[in-house]
Amino acid sequence: MQLCYDVDTHYCDQASVGDAVRQRALCTDLTIIGPALLKDTRLGPLVINGSLFDTGKPVLVVPEGAKATLSPRRVLVG
Repeated sequence: MQLCYDVDTHYCDQASVGDAVRQRALCTDLTIIGPALLKDTRLGPLVINGSLFDTGKPVLVVPEGAKATLSPRRVLVG
């Protein structure tokens, strides 16, 4: 099995976060959002809006307390 992925870092002002996320999410098959970002009241909503509502692409939200593994048993993409 071959895994292809990319981790991207982009620094911008808060007003541009949603657009920066949207631009990157449009070029991906799946956007993954971790629990730390969901707790961030300033950036969390901007990232969710930019990745989910502005692209029509799937988003995987990692729940609090989830452990990272390279062999997941279940994945739900909605």
